[in-house]
Amino acid sequence: MEKKLLYNRFLLVKDNFYDDPQKVVKAAKSADYYEPENVTGMRSTKVYHEPGIKQKLEKILGIKVNRWDTDPVLENGVFYHGFSKGKHKEIPGIHADYPANDITVLIYLTPDLPVDCGTSLWQHKRTGIADAITPAAAKSWE
Repeated sequence: MEKKLLYNRFLLVKDNFYDDPQKVVKAAKSADYYEPENVTGMRSTKVYHEPGIKQKLEKILGIKVNRWDTDPVLENGVFYHGFSKGKHKEIPGIHADYPANDITVLIYLTPDLPVDCGTSLWQHKRTGIADAITPAAAKSWE
């Protein structure tokens, strides 16, 4: 059974999120990274949460954050590297973030990133589905 979403879907773009982005870039460059099995891209082995960042997110999003993970395996606050070339070249794929009622926040630290790079969000034209669905639900759309 699919869960009802707690929030209406939204997409929010916030420029200049960090007061000192160079401080964050420096932390990202000095972090240690690993590549988990069965996924693509390098993740930092430790989380990075600037003081007051949870409260800043709550203010921007207008919600109370009731789960704040600090385990890097859960990927809240980790740095992520995706490469287009070389030994760690990323193989893009489709995925969904779980649980469905989490809010995903992405912060890009790459200066002058081309507009055709980054994350794509998709919605099925005929059905309007934008989430991963169960096999049973998929069969009902056949």
